[in-house]
Amino acid sequence: MISLLLASSLVAAPQAAEVATDYFPLKKGATWNYTDTAERLNLQVQDRAEGEYEVKKEEFEDTREEDKRPGVMMPTIGTYDTRSGFMGRTFYIVNDREIRVGALSRHEPIVEPYPILVVPTGESEKFGYDGLVPMSGTTERMVLDGTARRLASVNVLGKDYPAIEIRMEMKLGQGDLLLSVTQLAVYAKGVGLVSMQETVKTGRDTTRRSRTLTAFKSAPE
Repeated sequence: MISLLLASSLVAAPQAAEVATDYFPLKKGATWNYTDTAERLNLQVQDRAEGEYEVKKEEFEDTREEDKRPGVMMPTIGTYDTRSGFMGRTFYIVNDREIRVGALSRHEPIVEPYPILVVPTGESEKFGYDGLVPMSGTTERMVLDGTARRLASVNVLGKDYPAIEIRMEMKLGQGDLLLSVTQLAVYAKGVGLVSMQETVKTGRDTTRRSRTLTAFKSAPE
């Protein structure tokens, strides 16, 4: 009887709640290879999870050591053109169910980090943002309306994985410089970003970009 009760309790045990890094791995050592397409330009790039970096504003040279404030440790992904090398880094803030962009430079943390992935508690969930983000050497207001939706499965390099689809509508800047951005991204559980399509409109101009995963290597255990 005891063994039967034990078996029953094991079957009924609840599964651990999903967290954002299930769909957006950031453990050091993971790599992703992509084909990036922007209009007629094709690039072969590799993203690399590079561990945590300290992100903080640069201090004045005459600031006393005891007055310097520590920065924030943020996991980072570096992007590399497979032919020409380093392109840039993105620094992230990880919460239980979401990933936010915390900085695009080690010396310029974003005052109001913005979300790029949310794990929905049900089949879908809406999220948003209204704040200032860095843009062309200054800061601009960004208004974001997003929807996270679960997908039963997505085929990634010949295997099926549960996935989350993130759709975001963003408006950046104002007046003649207003940018309207629509982005549709798919994140596979245990893999990360597998595809992204983006459309950017400013005035009468429209630019389209896509990203497709071609290879993935998980972080070493």
